[in-house]
Amino acid sequence: MEEVMGRVVKNGKVIADDLTICLEVTVGAVKKWHGGFFLPEGLTLATGNLYRLELADGRSGEMLVVQQTISSDSPTQVSFVGKGPLLNAPAS
Repeated sequence: MEEVMGRVVKNGKVIADDLTICLEVTVGAVKKWHGGFFLPEGLTLATGNLYRLELADGRSGEMLVVQQTISSDSPTQVSFVGKGPLLNAPAS
């Protein structure tokens, strides 16, 4: 699993920024990706909803929030799976 910085976007609006995202990309017959991150205090995402994940290295794609662990003792932990490709940024 790699660590990469990124942000979560919904309908063109940045929901959470400067996140350290643990990301795993598996390559087989179909390329799949999934991972997780911690949200800043006070933020949650809607489990079962799609968001756009934009990574600092230029990759981006739609992700489905599959689980959140909410605790008063620690930041909210989000687990996600990629829906569709994790695309590289277009060349300039």
